[in-house]
Amino acid sequence: MWLKENKTTLVASLLGPNTLRTSLLNRQVSIQEITDYPYKHQFIFKISLDKPLAFKIKIRKPNWASGIQTSEKYHLENDFMVFERTFQTRDEIKINFTAEVKILTDANNEKYFSYGALIFAKPITAIAEKGRVYEKDFEDLFYRPMDSVRYGFITNPNAKYLEGKISVNLQNLSTGAIENQELIPFGKTILRQVSFKK
Repeated sequence: MWLKENKTTLVASLLGPNTLRTSLLNRQVSIQEITDYPYKHQFIFKISLDKPLAFKIKIRKPNWASGIQTSEKYHLENDFMVFERTFQTRDEIKINFTAEVKILTDANNEKYFSYGALIFAKPITAIAEKGRVYEKDFEDLFYRPMDSVRYGFITNPNAKYLEGKISVNLQNLSTGAIENQELIPFGKTILRQVSFKK
C-alpha cells in the first residue's frame, strides 16, 4: 500500500486501513492510516517519530473524488497530494474526499450507479434454503428471490446519496410505474439488480 519514491518521500498508493513501519534517513517512521474506506471517505494518517523529521508524504487522490477537504497545506502532483514539512514526534494529516453519485454505462449499454469507490445495487429480498450438508454447521446455502420485479432506468432518475444509500427513481418493469428505490453497496447484498436497461 506504500512505496518509497526516494530517500525522503513516502507514497500512499493504495487507500485503506493499515500501519506502515519503515525508516527514512536512518530514522524510524510509523504511519497509521485510520479509515472506514471504502464505505466512508475520511482518513487520518497518524505519524509517530522519535524526533521531528522533514520529509514528504504523497497520498493518492482517487479518480472518483470531486473535492478534497483538509486543513493541511499541499499541492497536487500527478493525482497525488504532496505534503512536505517537518513532522513532529506525534503528528497527523486529516483528509476528507468528497464524492458525487455517478451514472455509468456498462458493456451492455445498461446504466448503473456509483458513489466514491463503490458500486450500488437494488437488493432483492430472498429466502435462504439449505443445500448439501457436509458436516454439522457446514452446508451449502441457496437463495431464492421472493419477487421477480426488475427495474429500468429513466432519463432523470434524481439520484441522491444519503447515509450510505442512494435514493433513485426507477421504472418498475412489471407495472410501468416510476418508483423511488434505495440502492445499497454491492458488497452488502446477496441477490441484487446492479444494472438497469434504458
